[in-house]
Amino acid sequence: MRFHHNWVHNFTDDGLIVAGVPGTRNARIYQNVITQCLTALSFSGNAVGQIYIFRNLFDSRLPTLGTRPGNDGPLRQGRFHKEGTAEGPFDLFHNTCIVLDAGGIGTALEDIAAAGFGHYRSLVGADRRRAYNNIFVAVFSKPNEAKAIAFLPPSGFAGPTDGNTYHRFGSGPAPNFRVPTAGSASKPHQELSDYILAESPQEQSRQSTDPLFKSFDETGTPQPGDDLRLESGSPAHDSAVTTSSHG
Repeated sequence: MRFHHNWVHNFTDDGLIVAGVPGTRNARIYQNVITQCLTALSFSGNAVGQIYIFRNLFDSRLPTLGTRPGNDGPLRQGRFHKEGTAEGPFDLFHNTCIVLDAGGIGTALEDIAAAGFGHYRSLVGADRRRAYNNIFVAVFSKPNEAKAIAFLPPSGFAGPTDGNTYHRFGSGPAPNFRVPTAGSASKPHQELSDYILAESPQEQSRQSTDPLFKSFDETGTPQPGDDLRLESGSPAHDSAVTTSSHG
């Protein structure tokens, strides 16, 4: 199965649902643009694997219309990932992922508001889920209310996760990263270096820095002149790990 060179836009539910006929193998999802969807990437129905998800742009900055008008308004901010079935095995690599005021899913749904990203939901009951050489940018628009950038996997997670670039726009006391433990609990890590020491072998070649898009509004507001290509001096250039080093 191949899904490529598509623009998936303005879905009030899941933008891209990964499911299929049982036994489907070596599916490839690549060079797509997924924008303004309530969930950019979702796993549900019959499990499918091995899946390769690469060279996509997941941009969830624009909200979707999802509820009746009321005190809180009808708009909902999108999130990156949701799981409704056993995930994997999959490889998530060389993608650019952006969220605005989002909640990533950690070990349980209670974690949904604690971080911008998560590329998995459960720590057990699923196959290998590798994420490497991606750019994850989380923007938090409310002053002093920034959440963690991402839920990063613990040392025993069936990965690895490596070579990714993480960055957060927005201020707040929350740590930059969280590691799910059990239930809805998680361990905070302010720096990637602290995380690496505690959770080796995850993210041995990684960075937490501004990837330097050519044109990007740090408030998270999409602009007509947005250019999400990397500047020539971007730290994300030439920082990738070789996929062969991870099997």
